[in-house]
Amino acid sequence: VIGTVSVLCDLAVSGIEAKLSVMLDNAQQLKVLGATRFAVGQGCSSTMITVSGIGHDIRDLANSIRKLKGVLQAEFVITSPAACGGKNN
Repeated sequence: VIGTVSVLCDLAVSGIEAKLSVMLDNAQQLKVLGATRFAVGQGCSSTMITVSGIGHDIRDLANSIRKLKGVLQAEFVITSPAACGGKNN
């Protein structure tokens, strides 16, 4: 499946973006297709991560991200490439 994880981080927490990057680098069971990061003001950043892999692995990644100190919110959506005529993972 393809999943999108949206993360809102408190930039006042030292190293939160670096920890998020390391977590993505270590998610070897998933293929990170891309990540986009924006400063949203008030000391926060928003990151949207798109990954492909097994659904429960994407959910586990989102749950691990939620546990990082400095993550204010993390939400994920899972979709199937079958909607495009592709095969499911």
